[in-house]
Amino acid sequence: PIALATMVTCAAPEYLRDHGTPETLGDLANHQGVNFLSGQNNRTLPWQFSVEGKQKSYVSRKGITVTESNAYVQCGVSGFGIIQAPGIAVAEHLASGALVEILQPLRPTPRPVSLLYPSRTHLPAQVQVFIEWLQVRFVQLYAGWVEG
Repeated sequence: PIALATMVTCAAPEYLRDHGTPETLGDLANHQGVNFLSGQNNRTLPWQFSVEGKQKSYVSRKGITVTESNAYVQCGVSGFGIIQAPGIAVAEHLASGALVEILQPLRPTPRPVSLLYPSRTHLPAQVQVFIEWLQVRFVQLYAGWVEG
């Protein structure tokens, strides 16, 4: 792991204007969601929320399902419904106002961002230096959306 990514639940302002802004997890049942289908197990990835210190899962029963991460974010930006994505994936859209964060007090525990490389007994010094540089740079690039 090189960092922890903040997860953000968000939607397009137009979607929220037309459908209202959910204030609780129970409100999500009245909203369209954009679901992401995992290629690993062919299941919808549930959204996660932190409620009174406990992690709660939610899968939208209304809306559409996609299998590609860029399409997932674009569906949110285009007003197809609510999405939950790593802040690093939607930071530019949040900054521009194309997406608005909702349910911020219920943000889930941040998820690890990992760097994958071949397993070796003796990691070359150059690889170790690169990993250390990348950790620092990643946190600099995505300040506010990742923890080092």
